[in-house]
Amino acid sequence: MGVKVILVKAQPQHGWTPKKHHERRVKVPMELIKLIAALPPTGPLVFGTETAKPDMKLLRALKRIAVEVGVDPDRRWLHKFRASGATRYFQAGMPLPDIMALGGWRDIKSVQRYMGLLQDDRLSEAVESAWA
Repeated sequence: MGVKVILVKAQPQHGWTPKKHHERRVKVPMELIKLIAALPPTGPLVFGTETAKPDMKLLRALKRIAVEVGVDPDRRWLHKFRASGATRYFQAGMPLPDIMALGGWRDIKSVQRYMGLLQDDRLSEAVESAWA
């Protein structure tokens, strides 16, 4: 399947910089690249408007979709996708330093907030398996 490397970098013309100015390269699955490529073109931005400006209504759209599919919109926000990605990588056995690099975390305590409960579940399973 393969992966593609994308660069997360400041976009001063749109008034945007990565959190704490941490620019980074991120590996993205080709399947996701194909899904993004299938979206209607909006100029140079992946999630832009018809006038080639950033779409500042993504959160509103996310909340609307949450209602449509029957989940609590108050528990959905854009930043949650970052945590969900980290969770998926962790569940797949990816080492914590790699998860940190992909998510842009530089402090292990920051990413451990997302991983804490999962690690407890994994340890519980390991203990039960060892004594089975």
